[in-house]
Amino acid sequence: SIVETARNLLAADTAVLALWDESGTRLEVKYFANQEGAQIASSQPVTSPVLLEAVRSCSVRRYPDEAQIEGENLRCMIIGKEMKTAAIVSLKLENQPFGGLWVGRLQNEPFTATDLIGLERLADQAVIAITHSLMADRMQSLAVLEERSRLAREMHDGLAQILGYLRLETQAIEATIKSG
Repeated sequence: SIVETARNLLAADTAVLALWDESGTRLEVKYFANQEGAQIASSQPVTSPVLLEAVRSCSVRRYPDEAQIEGENLRCMIIGKEMKTAAIVSLKLENQPFGGLWVGRLQNEPFTATDLIGLERLADQAVIAITHSLMADRMQSLAVLEERSRLAREMHDGLAQILGYLRLETQAIEATIKSG
């Protein structure tokens, strides 16, 4: 909902949220919003040098003013058209970029300083949501490991009891055979 909110609040034609892959070498689109609404992307790689540089910078950038690379246009891979203006912000955790959020317009209507502040706040919300999701996943994994450990202990204890019982029965049978 953050990408859709960003697109609506900033009157943009498109909004995109992308995250670096586990190796930190490939920026992949995870969610986007356009006129048709918000959608989950299928980890489509970001290839635009303008976007890659802006996201790596750990700062807020406006295209074309602060995020221009000579000879490079900003083409939106979602709608397949050239963006005339864009606002790009890095998603940061402990001052390390782990993704980016950007909005773009097909018209030559620049984003204002207020728009950038709003986009930064939405990026902060995205970071909180992503961090919460990762922590919830980690807690679930830890709960599964703890449950497996508990089951293994119970199985071990049960098996030890059975083997102890069988040992006693075997000793009783041996004693009966020897005495009889």
